[in-house]
Amino acid sequence: MKMNKLFTSLATSVMVLSTVAPVAVANAAEGDTGSTGGGTASAAADKPANVATTNNEKTGTGKLESSATVKVVDGYLVLNKVPSFGFGDAVPEGVKSAENFKPAIGNDENSVLSITESRHSAAASGGAVTKGLGYTVKVTMGAFKDADSNSNATYGDSNWSLDLPRVSGSVTVGGNTTSLQTAEVTGVKSDNKTPGTVVNMGAGIGYGTDDFDFSHNTAGIKLHIPSEDQLKGSDTAYTANRNYSSILTWTLDAAAPTA
Repeated sequence: MKMNKLFTSLATSVMVLSTVAPVAVANAAEGDTGSTGGGTASAAADKPANVATTNNEKTGTGKLESSATVKVVDGYLVLNKVPSFGFGDAVPEGVKSAENFKPAIGNDENSVLSITESRHSAAASGGAVTKGLGYTVKVTMGAFKDADSNSNATYGDSNWSLDLPRVSGSVTVGGNTTSLQTAEVTGVKSDNKTPGTVVNMGAGIGYGTDDFDFSHNTAGIKLHIPSEDQLKGSDTAYTANRNYSSILTWTLDAAAPTA
């Protein structure tokens, strides 16, 4: 599949080992009901389902049912979603801001980094419970390959780099919404060894589902492109008009950040 220069994001998460808590799932029944009203036999036979009235009448009701589902997590730290970044067209030695959030494979765009923090401390005698035990999220970037082939050849070595801006997020618990922010990240190299710390969440802060939306600042998401000479592949000379892609790995660490 022909793609513009895109990233795809793979997520790995560190789960906290703790007692499995009960999980509640709320399901509403699905189905539909017929329409109400009277009318002649011939009119009823031709009537669509779930209408609010009989033929040309101004009274009556119609009903349909859908569902609402949720999984209540208690005692775990979960990496829910990670963003993908698409940079469109760029030039050698250029710096290009993100244009969209399309993955290299598939069509499910996502601009949100989402973490659910449901861990809490045990209540000491007469003491308060700390909700949220703190965590970090780091990102690394792998080598760039030809996005249009299955070749394992890589291009540009570690001369690509990625910058991510500080973006806003929020968490809502007990009717109270707390504003959160990611950290600014610069110089994540395409060597899969140079992580950038995106989130440093201290204890007692991020309890709930923390959503950080990178669509708030696409201009600050920047990819630094290698030169033509640096873009020589591991198996071939530089080729113009090639589509490149890399894998971003997002790692969730359950340990609270140090000072």
